[in-house]
Amino acid sequence: MKLNILGTKYDLKYIDNPDEDMQNNDADGYTDSINKKIVILSKTPNDIESILRHEIIHAYLIESGIGYGNAFHNEEMVECLAMQFPKIEKTINNI
Repeated sequence: MKLNILGTKYDLKYIDNPDEDMQNNDADGYTDSINKKIVILSKTPNDIESILRHEIIHAYLIESGIGYGNAFHNEEMVECLAMQFPKIEKTINNI
């Protein structure tokens, strides 16, 4: 599947077993800004949607010119935005 992130196509890939990047970072998903892909561990119980939202936020930050190493990519910040996104979306849609 392809995702359109601010005009850049990202491949979305679900995998059954953690790959090397996931193992090295103890992660259930990641955004590869070089190869333009988001990889999600499909065996993660009940968390796929929140992990995907988290990684999409990383991709939006990257495509907005905010590279890794910037404080906005802090995992706590990205997780907060990912968790609150449905509420933010609801507020915007109710305007």
